[in-house]
Amino acid sequence: ITAIDCAGGELQLVSAQREDGGWAWSGTTQGSDPWSTSYVAWALGKARADKVSVADATAQKATAFLQKAFADARPEQTELKAVALCGLTWLGDVEFGHANGLYRNRQQLSNAALAHLAVVFCNLDRKPIAIELLGELERRMQDTRGRGTAQNQAGKRVPSDGCSAWM
Repeated sequence: ITAIDCAGGELQLVSAQREDGGWAWSGTTQGSDPWSTSYVAWALGKARADKVSVADATAQKATAFLQKAFADARPEQTELKAVALCGLTWLGDVEFGHANGLYRNRQQLSNAALAHLAVVFCNLDRKPIAIELLGELERRMQDTRGRGTAQNQAGKRVPSDGCSAWM
């Protein structure tokens, strides 16, 4: 991909940004979606790392949207919180305390939340914690092959917050 291709893609992303700072999953009739916004934040963060110009206003609006999504999430919506934090790390704006709060509850996180949280800690340059989380994810996947369902250390099925059954 050339710099011109990246710049053109960035323009398309910027033009699709909603007034509230987020991006919709599809089309222009749906509201902003934290998952889509997090993935766009990832793309914008990678573009910035590759020296592609990303407007500060675009990143600031996305940051505000993801911070609000995190703050508005109910306590049991840990997957949503992990996704929002993941997007915020790509934009360079995440509080370690929020990530640590999810980490302390890692045995109860869904696999998708655990994977997103591993990326958060990797982006925060806390690679030993990221490796630990990936090890837990690998253990769960081995358990799934053996028992047909992911379980935590207490033998209970790992809950999903129901937000992303497709993940």
